[in-house]
Amino acid sequence: MSIETKPVVIEIQGRQSFQGSKPESMELVTDGIFWGSDGKYMISYPESEMTGLAGTTTTFEVSGNSASLIREGTVTSHMIFEPGRKHLSLYDMGFGALTIGVDASKVRSNLSETGGTLEIDYKIEIEHIIAGESSFLITVRESSDRTLIQ
Repeated sequence: MSIETKPVVIEIQGRQSFQGSKPESMELVTDGIFWGSDGKYMISYPESEMTGLAGTTTTFEVSGNSASLIREGTVTSHMIFEPGRKHLSLYDMGFGALTIGVDASKVRSNLSETGGTLEIDYKIEIEHIIAGESSFLITVRESSDRTLIQ
């Protein structure tokens, strides 16, 4: 049995606050692909110059009350969001890598085969020092553009 990959529109609303600075909000709407079933879903999209990550593909893997953010390309990282557990990973920017710690307080998904939402709230550490807090809401809805399927 194969799982159908669907073209989708992905809306990302994010908010981050870093030590000593005002909170920042961002919003991104982009085309991507989505697939999965039975509580396990994947959301993937190419980054752009606007996000500062051109040449990178971002993929969210969602399963139950945990999620992973995987970036491959000009930036490489794998961040795991699981409430109650801190996860460490390397964030490789091509010219050097940093140790990133992620401590999620919320991972909530209502994704189904037709789309839905993913909410994640977390604290982030850089080189073992708390750097700030971030949250985002990702909304996935089906697209009528069938050319996105690869």
